[in-house]
Amino acid sequence: MSFEEILDQALAMLQRRGRVSYRALQRQFALDDTYLEDIKAELLYTYPQVSDDQGRGLIWTGDNTAVPELYLQRSQFELLKNPCVIYDGASPYSVAQKG
Repeated sequence: MSFEEILDQALAMLQRRGRVSYRALQRQFALDDTYLEDIKAELLYTYPQVSDDQGRGLIWTGDNTAVPELYLQRSQFELLKNPCVIYDGASPYSVAQKG
């Protein structure tokens, strides 16, 4: 997964949950300490709605009524685009292909 993909998914996770610990980000995306610092720096610099929670994690202080399409995970976006897509937790596939 590219840096940008991890960044987008981390932001979506933060917007959905309201707060995310640094340990959860490391576990979710298998990040080493340096990579985590890069993700953290990018989120804190780029999004004024993100703040550090006493060195333990990130807090989303912005509006969470709608997560922009850009930040939806690919599987979620597929479900929105094509309602006949089934998501089995690993990969989306169509009803016709399930056979």
